[in-house]
Amino acid sequence: MTEEQRQLAEIARAFLSAAPGPRATLESGYSADTWDRAVEEQGWTALCIPEEHDGFGFGMAELGLCFEELGRHLTGIPLLGSSLATFAVLECGTDVQKGDWLPSLAAGLRATVALDGAISAARNGDAWVLSGAKLRVADLAGTDVVIVVTDEGLFWVPTGLVTPQPVDGLDPTRPLANILLSNVRIPEAGRMDRAGFERFQARAWTVLAFEQVGLADAALDQAVDYAKVRQQFGKPIGSFQAVKHMCADMLLQVESARSAAYAAAEAIDSNDPGLLDACRAARIYCTDAAMHCGGQNIQVHGGIGFTWEHDAHFFFKRARANQALLGEPRAHRETLSASVLAGAAPLPEFDISSDDEAFREEVRGWLEDNLTGEFAELRGRGWAGDMDGAVEGRRAWEKRLGEGRWTGLTWPVELGGRGATLAQEVIFLEEYTRANAPGRVGHIGEGLLGPTIIAFGTDEQKKRFLPPILDGSELWCQGYSEPGAGSDLANVQCRAEMEDGRWKVNGQKVWTSLAEISEWCFSLCRTSMFERDAPKKHRGISCLLIPMDQPGVSIVPIEQITGGSEFAEVWFDNAETAAENVVGDIDGGWRVAMGTLSFERGASTLAQQLSFANELGQVLTAAKRTGAAQDPVVRQQLAQAWLGLRIMRLNALRTLNGHHDGTLSREALITKLYWANWHRDLGELALDVLGPEALTEKGPLERLFLWTRCDTIYAGTNEIQRNIIGERGLGLPR
Repeated sequence: MTEEQRQLAEIARAFLSAAPGPRATLESGYSADTWDRAVEEQGWTALCIPEEHDGFGFGMAELGLCFEELGRHLTGIPLLGSSLATFAVLECGTDVQKGDWLPSLAAGLRATVALDGAISAARNGDAWVLSGAKLRVADLAGTDVVIVVTDEGLFWVPTGLVTPQPVDGLDPTRPLANILLSNVRIPEAGRMDRAGFERFQARAWTVLAFEQVGLADAALDQAVDYAKVRQQFGKPIGSFQAVKHMCADMLLQVESARSAAYAAAEAIDSNDPGLLDACRAARIYCTDAAMHCGGQNIQVHGGIGFTWEHDAHFFFKRARANQALLGEPRAHRETLSASVLAGAAPLPEFDISSDDEAFREEVRGWLEDNLTGEFAELRGRGWAGDMDGAVEGRRAWEKRLGEGRWTGLTWPVELGGRGATLAQEVIFLEEYTRANAPGRVGHIGEGLLGPTIIAFGTDEQKKRFLPPILDGSELWCQGYSEPGAGSDLANVQCRAEMEDGRWKVNGQKVWTSLAEISEWCFSLCRTSMFERDAPKKHRGISCLLIPMDQPGVSIVPIEQITGGSEFAEVWFDNAETAAENVVGDIDGGWRVAMGTLSFERGASTLAQQLSFANELGQVLTAAKRTGAAQDPVVRQQLAQAWLGLRIMRLNALRTLNGHHDGTLSREALITKLYWANWHRDLGELALDVLGPEALTEKGPLERLFLWTRCDTIYAGTNEIQRNIIGERGLGLPR
């Protein structure tokens, strides 16, 4: 958000926090005083109306932030109906109609739009005659005008000409009504054309998506607050992993929904050609998120959450009622599936400057010129499920990258890098993936160890270890995991002791990727036996740089379920390394390790998503070939897979603006959990679309299915990720 948007959101939250809540709406209906203040003091009805029509000229994002706060507080005001009427005039009205009606709407004229139901509209001379019924009209009570949608156009109908029939709805905090029209005459000047109706719908879906984000976030806050104070078995229930994991999944839903809503607003304001798909995506995902969080909030509260006295049910009911407004999500998924199967639903692009566009062309040109000859055969090799393939060729390719100075792009110039911007790093990684270039054998050195030495290493370590990473002559592996210390990293038992001025290392590491081809390993070792069994056992750990080509190092490959062996067991038996090969302080390796894990800011994730998009493309092709794409259930799944990939990319784009001080924003905390689950589900969908062919399939889709079972394990299991999210992102007790 811009600073102006941030201030708007804060002001809106403060205003609604002091306004009557949902129970006041049940007792006395909408608050006229709150509505008047929303119009006159907050100016919400004028936000997205152009200045020439007495509005403020803001975009959908600003109005959306108000809807997000409205969902958070469930304040009884008719902002939805008023906004829908404004959208109808903005998108379907003539210049004369906009001049006549928008100033009144900006000033608070009460209006709404009637969508569901059948109304006949027949021309009669210079007027139109409307007859029929409209169902489930929101915010009708107290309105001056209802805009009636028909196949022949949208009609500006004074409310006095319709017969209202209030109905009891699922959501008692947003009144609905049916209306009857019997031979109602509307002059031609009161008719708007349907030409802009799709954009009207997109706006409507978007504000409803923002409201669902607010509902989901409020439900999450209620659940977390309760989990912190509710005691069971002598402990806060938020310390129980089952509850913590529920809240972590709610946070994933909330932040992903927020990404979708922001992107939809941006698509409308920028007139993006793909705005309909973007807004449908927000409508689907935000609705699912609100339903999930609303239901889980009740579950976290247990019995009290199921009572009328607790407000949890209001958010749950509004979420479900919103699900039925403006088209059910399954209908939107069906529409999306047609775009996805036709290849007409691209992922959001990363916005870059003209200078960066020239950089993109440089990258493309270099890759095209160099992925030839011996390297042409490496295209597509070395990625997921094939990481131990074509190793010698990929080592040679690593050196070619070094010659072109494409390694260490963002490293400081004085340390051999290019000093490239984060945007340029993203560009390189995206183009690298698009070119189907081989998987990097030097990525651990460049992406993890190099930045760690730059941040924590001595000048001598920088001079010794950074140049061979840059030129591709030395490869690195990471010695973190052990049989008894996988996710419990502080439990490492591999020890290092100083003897005769050198470190002697003894112990075992496991799941060590590319260990067989690496010259060096950066490893966490216990250097203080005193801290081993202490409550804060991470204090006695150091980060050592250990040469792999020595008598005290044994490497045993581990065969995976895919048949490959890209990781191994590593045994240290009095292996040696120099006294100065400690990164950071002795016994201070935990801080170094956490720094290593914090360097990933989303750049490589954006490139990873392009490879995911390629895999989704293979699944779509298989679905069309096998006929699975004709199955409505499969089409829903395909649309959901595309939607998940889109949200994943939007989340990653948000992290690029985030914290670069070693801390992680909420949207960054959910990254690993999100993509691991998505990729695993894609692997399962891949074999679903193959049908009986899956019994004998030995191609890329089978590898995808098998490989993705490790996504939810490596780099922190899903369960550990949820603990981290719950404790660091939500402040739940350990």
